[in-house]
Amino acid sequence: MTKSGKVVKGKRREESRLDYQQKMLIIQHGRCTPPLRDLHQCKGTKIVRSFQPEWYSRKEWLCGCDASSKLFCFPCLLFSKERDNVWVRENREILKDLIRATYFLAKQELAFRGNDESEGSSNRGNYVELLNVLAEKDERLETHLPVSTVFTGTSNRIQNDLIQAVSDTLRHDIQVEVNAAPFVSVQVDETTDATNKAQLAVILRYVNLSEVKEAFLGFTDVSSDRKAAAITEHILAILESYNCTTKLVAQKYDGAAVMASQLNGVQAKIKQVLQLQINDTMTVLRRQRRDFESFYAKFEEKFQLLGLTDPSTRNVQPIKEHRRELFHNIYEDVSTQMKNRFDHYGQLSFFSLVDLRRFDKMSSSFDDRSLKSLEEAYAKHFDFIRLKADLTGLYSSELICEQCTTPAQLLKFLHTNDLVVIVPEATKLLSLILTLPATTASVERSFSALKRIKTYSRNRTGEERLSSLAVISIEAERLVRLHNNRERFYNDVIERFVEKDRRMDFIFK
Repeated sequence: MTKSGKVVKGKRREESRLDYQQKMLIIQHGRCTPPLRDLHQCKGTKIVRSFQPEWYSRKEWLCGCDASSKLFCFPCLLFSKERDNVWVRENREILKDLIRATYFLAKQELAFRGNDESEGSSNRGNYVELLNVLAEKDERLETHLPVSTVFTGTSNRIQNDLIQAVSDTLRHDIQVEVNAAPFVSVQVDETTDATNKAQLAVILRYVNLSEVKEAFLGFTDVSSDRKAAAITEHILAILESYNCTTKLVAQKYDGAAVMASQLNGVQAKIKQVLQLQINDTMTVLRRQRRDFESFYAKFEEKFQLLGLTDPSTRNVQPIKEHRRELFHNIYEDVSTQMKNRFDHYGQLSFFSLVDLRRFDKMSSSFDDRSLKSLEEAYAKHFDFIRLKADLTGLYSSELICEQCTTPAQLLKFLHTNDLVVIVPEATKLLSLILTLPATTASVERSFSALKRIKTYSRNRTGEERLSSLAVISIEAERLVRLHNNRERFYNDVIERFVEKDRRMDFIFK
């Protein structure tokens, strides 16, 4: 390539083969900066963007070829082994700015898009406007936004992929913790969002070292099929994706999503598939009217008072029969759920094994009946001879009785004092008990986030984006922890972003 920007035939391809002295000579002569008047971008027959010579001053590595009317990376032409990596490094640095904007808006639950995102708009939405603010302090980003030919970073598709990449980074961190946990329980609840779609929320509960964790995995639109078989398949797919089907020790559901399936409930199907021994309850009674019986009693009285009986009105009787049948169906269903609610409580008698109020008593008289209850439910998970020895040792510890009052405190005590390897089976039992869920309140808290996200996105957010935004919002504490190690966080998000559509412009060669 000559100083004027002309290409000597075959030379551009061979510049990378020059020896060091030849390359230094070319560097001393300087890069080629022709005006490239023929370089422009068209939309149809209209020129929408033309090359600006001042770009050379903004990008010291930029050079041009007048003959081919193209732009090149000057260092890349000379050092081909680093050629692609120079572009990749530049793109990844710009991508970090886009991730910063995504991180901030999603964590703060702020809308990304605006009503008018065109270049002439005074308000192009929070995402674009935030990038413009960042560009004021970042010359690289300021140059990139108006002239990029690879990716601008402001498109809706890029936004979606970045949001998905951040949420996938969170889910990966959850998966790492789940893999290390001895047991897992699943909590499922269902709600109807502002667009009248049934959204299923799933949370995994587990113990990470000595801390109980409840991790939100996302929302799924189940409007098209709310039957037990479909919901069961969905939940099993999630458990398999987190590789925790063999660790599942409990399920907990709100009644609404499962009630539609009548007796062939999700809980029973998953128990059948995974051979679970403990299943927590479905809290169906929260959704029932407290004055159910009085409502229908007064309803019949009104009919009789107005003379709306069989002889005078033929249309009322079928309605009454239908309501009576509906009442009996609901009554039978509630009775079944009440039975399910309390039948298994006898299987939980092993909880008393770690009731610290009874430690002094059990130090002299071990509760073999409770140990038998645990063996019947979780035989495959424990070495019961070792467990009995571990518990006997804990019962006789005066220090534990003085400093601990709950199983959670006891588990933390064992970890803090490096006693886990001394009493591994007792530690496992504590983890099991703390993994079993008490209520679905954790899942219900996710619905408030769903409502907020739907509101600020004007109910136009796609399902995948909605679920990802919800994960980022609800798992904000986890997000901040990961973000504290900024370099690793950005690299992890970039790697997941790159996986989508095989974006080669971000992969080091």
